[in-house]
Amino acid sequence: MAGSNAVPTGFGDAFLNTTFVGEFLLFVLYGCTLGQTVHYYSQYKDDRLQWKGLVAVLLLLDTAKVAAGAEILYYYTVTNHQAPYNIAALPPAYTILAVIGIVTVLLSQCFYLRTIYSVCTRRRNQRRAVIAVIGVFLALLGFAMGIVWITELNIHDAATEALKGISARSGVIQLTANIATDLYITIALTWILRNFQSEVETRGLLRDYDSNLGSIVSRLFAYSASRGALLLVLQIVEITIVSGIQWIGVVDDVLQNLLDDKHKTYLTNIVWLPQSTVYCNSVLAACVVPYAPFRVQC
Repeated sequence: MAGSNAVPTGFGDAFLNTTFVGEFLLFVLYGCTLGQTVHYYSQYKDDRLQWKGLVAVLLLLDTAKVAAGAEILYYYTVTNHQAPYNIAALPPAYTILAVIGIVTVLLSQCFYLRTIYSVCTRRRNQRRAVIAVIGVFLALLGFAMGIVWITELNIHDAATEALKGISARSGVIQLTANIATDLYITIALTWILRNFQSEVETRGLLRDYDSNLGSIVSRLFAYSASRGALLLVLQIVEITIVSGIQWIGVVDDVLQNLLDDKHKTYLTNIVWLPQSTVYCNSVLAACVVPYAPFRVQC
């Protein structure tokens, strides 16, 4: 990345402190990734190869992200220990971590969109293609703007005026697209499961299938809602922080990026660094559910 000797006043302490907290949360959540992966492969040996491959890919991505996070800490505390605040030029590992995070979020969203499409297909819903296309468009928009964001971050110095507009342009668009995608997935899953639950109750499907089917659908309904709520909260917190504390006022107040000295805080690191690992764990949690929609259809 481009380097500069001019570091924004107060950048060092605030950036490093929040980076350490974000890295700590990342490492803790990685432990959850390992635990769920081991549980999946030990309990679901008969799953299709595509699902085993998905779990393996998620594990590899999360492992690579943790390695990049460790490299960032090494860069600040060891390689650059004599000048720890000379960090206007972010290390290459920061780019790697960002790209891995963007890819992980896309995979997670596509997993749920594929589940929605499959469930709709099973129920012969002719609107399934439209539902899937809208979701994929939102997911790809967030992915594309994430790539634009990290590209801009590599082009400009952290101390330049050009960096101020990143959150207002690609950053906020990316987060907004992710919020829209997660909200869309949550509403679609909730709608599908609720309709199916209604069919179970009105058509007496319990007599034809499983006496526990009603409770299974209820648990899936609760998981879908809680999963969506958690990810939406994370995205909303991040977009609120990144876009600036003051949303009311002149346009410049809204377009401020946290790298601007004005806010004296970089709290976005606490949310952003472990965020994609939360997405990863949400997919793994869905994979270890005995009656997951994709497994029922296999």
